[in-house]
Amino acid sequence: IRRYADQIIQSGTVKGAGLGIRPIPDNWARANRIQGVVIYYVDPKSAAAKAGIRGTRVYATGEIGQLGDVITSIDGKDITDFDGLRDELERHAVGDEVEVTIVRDEAEKKLRVKLQQIELQNDE
Repeated sequence: IRRYADQIIQSGTVKGAGLGIRPIPDNWARANRIQGVVIYYVDPKSAAAKAGIRGTRVYATGEIGQLGDVITSIDGKDITDFDGLRDELERHAVGDEVEVTIVRDEAEKKLRVKLQQIELQNDE
């Protein structure tokens, strides 16, 4: 909390290293027996997009057409939920390159991602 207090006082926001994604809520992933962070949205100009990370495709009806990539580890450290992802990203600085392991179409894939600066919110 202390590390965020100075940023909030100075600028009113908290910034840090991130991927440029929005996840599907952890409770949905758990209810569907998915281990990891399911990607809902990838900012088209983000570090995640540049690395080839894909978000969930949703039909106009609101139904899921294709589930997005699932982040299962960062630099070999298991990621089981969004808090774990955020904790791991906080260990890094903007510009650091990390290895992100994803599951896509039931196959594991490793991608290199150069972290970007983001404003930290509850969902990224």
